[in-house]
Amino acid sequence: MIMDKKLNIEKIKVSVIIPIYKVEKYIDTCIKSVIGQTYQNIEIILVDDGSPDNCPKICDEYAKKDGRIKVIHKENQGLGEARNTGIYSATGDYLFFIDGDDYVKSDMIESCVLFAEKYGADVVHFGFLYVSDNQKTLKTCYPTSKKEFYCGAEIESVVIPSLIGNVGAKNEITDMCFSFCSMMIKRTIPTDANFKCASEREIISEDFYSILDFYKNVQSCAIVSKPFYFYRQNPSSLSHLYREDRLEKNNEFFVKCSAFLEEKGYGEKIIDGISRAYLGNLLGYMKQLVFCQDKAFCKEKLTIISSDEIFKKAYDKHNKKSFSFLARTFLKWLYKGKIVLCYITLKLKGNK
Repeated sequence: MIMDKKLNIEKIKVSVIIPIYKVEKYIDTCIKSVIGQTYQNIEIILVDDGSPDNCPKICDEYAKKDGRIKVIHKENQGLGEARNTGIYSATGDYLFFIDGDDYVKSDMIESCVLFAEKYGADVVHFGFLYVSDNQKTLKTCYPTSKKEFYCGAEIESVVIPSLIGNVGAKNEITDMCFSFCSMMIKRTIPTDANFKCASEREIISEDFYSILDFYKNVQSCAIVSKPFYFYRQNPSSLSHLYREDRLEKNNEFFVKCSAFLEEKGYGEKIIDGISRAYLGNLLGYMKQLVFCQDKAFCKEKLTIISSDEIFKKAYDKHNKKSFSFLARTFLKWLYKGKIVLCYITLKLKGNK
């Protein structure tokens, strides 16, 4: 990518915030991918969130080798608070967020800075490559759009509905990744608004809640139709994911987010997107449920969900086209109380 401004961006400083917690196995790959960026005017903020392994020592060793690296050791408070620590310690013009077990392409920062400077954008969106534990690519997802830049009223009418996967939007942007890790943001946007990332200990899908809060301060964004971020997934970890409180927390998510968006003055189209997020979380919970629990327990939980008023409200409000045919069919069966069909579908899906 060649632009007229390419020769004038070297004075722009970029801060890369990397929360660190129990990622000893992956931290070298992560940090090296940032050190090796084609864009060199960066500061790398390693936020050691009280990691109990060798991560603190590894971070300090990297700081001794590269003067651009700053290490912050703090008590464990979770990912959201670690990101907040990074935001308010950063001195760059732009911010990136990278999780300690992930890594990025070498031209990520340069490409995003060029786009931001070309358009004067508050935010630059890009895509993910989902990879296995041994770095095999499983899936690629990156945004495609009718144009590269959106601003003003388009943020609420086009960008945010596209972010939350609202099929009822104008469909100008598809396949946006809903994560702070798929964005470069102007540092003054969160700091001027005293913005804080929500804690995953207080609300599930904290990125969903936080990004919608953050976006109330955004006036413009650019879209880069490329994947730069390698998001590491471990498909075999499903058996370790089931949590008994996840259903209750998902209900809390729906109630809190709906109230929050109404308070912030978002339009009905965006508020309706909460229903899709809630149902997506619910589908994930039920897959884990069937994978980890016995038949009787699963049917009991499915019966409870089927009669839950929040589930019924979310189902009534969501855009049916926003899910696959199989997911739509499953949710319809659940809504109608066809528990046996729901269980069989989940079991068959889980065995594939």
